Amino acid sequence: MISTVHRAKGLEWKRVKVANDFRLRGADGSPMPDDDELRLLYVAVTRAQHVLDISELRDELLRLFSLRPQDRSA
Repeated sequence: MISTVHRAKGLEWKRVKVANDFRLRGADGSPMPDDDELRLLYVAVTRAQHVLDISELRDELLRLFSLRPQDRSA
C-alpha cells in the first residue's frame, strides 16, 4: 500500500519504506528542518511494526544527527 504521511497518522503496517520527500533543511538552508517537518518524519518512521526502510534518507539523516548540538539550533 502507498500512503502519504498525513493519511498514515494513527495507522501501522508491518513494513514501511520512507521516501526521500522530507525537507531536512530549514527554509533558510540551515541544516535543521522546521518543527512541522520533524513531526511528519516522526509520524512516518513510527508507522512500522517490524521493518523500517529509511535508506533513501540515510545520508540526510546522518548529516543531521552528526551535527553538534550548538549547530542544530543555529
